[in-house]
Amino acid sequence: KAMADQRAIFVATRKLDWDHRRNLRFNLTHTDGCKLFFSKWADTVLFSVCAMVITSSLPLSKLQAGEIRFDHAQFKEKAWEKDEWGGKWKAFNVRFAPAFKEKPKVACGFSALDCRGSSARLKVTPSNITKEGFDVVVGTWADTEIFWCKPTWIAHEGQLAAL
Repeated sequence: KAMADQRAIFVATRKLDWDHRRNLRFNLTHTDGCKLFFSKWADTVLFSVCAMVITSSLPLSKLQAGEIRFDHAQFKEKAWEKDEWGGKWKAFNVRFAPAFKEKPKVACGFSALDCRGSSARLKVTPSNITKEGFDVVVGTWADTEIFWCKPTWIAHEGQLAAL
């Protein structure tokens, strides 16, 4: 299909190379025309970034995607849960609109991060998936301290050949 018929629906960071002696702070955004904007701030020194954009013209009844938007204060006020391996995590609920007819397949990523630690350790995964919604789980471990992140997600029913 022509690019004008497509909408940017999922943006995620695939690879980052930065100066590990400094904090990692970045934000990846896009326009409906699929133009990417990458910004960094404070003491972050980036050497390379690899990101992906998925576009589609499929109806929302078959394919939905989004990002969880909150500011630093909202992210900070939600308490970290501890796991038995020394990690910590936070879960954020997503509701599908409209609900799917069957349980969809869901993938998660992230398009922004503000963290400190000798290495950035971040895992973003889907959990408790139903036809109506799911939880995005943001996790970290070791000495990584996450101040803020922007999880992204994509959900679809059945097989997709029209991405």
